Amino acid sequence: MQRTQKAAPLKSNDVGQDHINVIWEDSPFCFIGVFIEMDWCEDWRAISIRIGAYLDAAKLFFASVPVEGSDFHAVSNISFIPNAKKLKERIEEFVKLYSDELPQRALDASNHFLGIFNPDRYSGIAGVQGSSLFLAEFKSEFELSIAGSAEYAKSLVERAFIHLQRTIVVDKDVSKKWNDAFNSGELPCERLGAVHLLSHGIWAFKAHAIGERTDLVLGEPINFNDVKVTNSVLVLTEWKTVGSQGEIESKSKTSKKTI
Repeated sequence: MQRTQKAAPLKSNDVGQDHINVIWEDSPFCFIGVFIEMDWCEDWRAISIRIGAYLDAAKLFFASVPVEGSDFHAVSNISFIPNAKKLKERIEEFVKLYSDELPQRALDASNHFLGIFNPDRYSGIAGVQGSSLFLAEFKSEFELSIAGSAEYAKSLVERAFIHLQRTIVVDKDVSKKWNDAFNSGELPCERLGAVHLLSHGIWAFKAHAIGERTDLVLGEPINFNDVKVTNSVLVLTEWKTVGSQGEIESKSKTSKKTI
């Protein structure tokens, strides 16, 4: 199998999520490494949207209440307060699920909010006011604490793959390792790729089921203590071997569905 003498520029394909298709042109020696942002980001977006909708409804509520005490239909206690309780429960679940992955500032902001936000004690117009202010402050603080996290992770992945492309071109030993991995199938490729990504501060993993994250090298659940010790960014990846340019689109779509 011939090795390409030309490393293609890194190609990005943004379809709702961040993807990086890594391709060596004019050679059967091709790989696609698909990157999507840290998996807690998607869950946070859903929570953020719910908080935003709550705050929008609260604005309409207060606009319709010209004077305190005129909540004639008891909308505050029937709708707003129960929804505030559900939001707290959802945020508690989120923090519990991703406590090992969230940036420390985001985790601190979440724990502080959960410690002071107690909708069980809220009622009436004042309760809607209090819940709205607490939720708005938390949303702002959390999003400030994660600003740049996904962008930083993507930049690390881009640099790692550019490095890999160039190394394969100039280093015959590395090129042989990847050719051997390519001929052996996708599993050796993802294991070799995971080791390379780790050298750039990226802990690559794959998902077999909801909430199940598997180490690409060891083939077992991720040891989050190791991730913390290495100060790595967790990134979900899907590796596909590609034998020709004609396979790139179909393999890329398969990867997205898998992820």
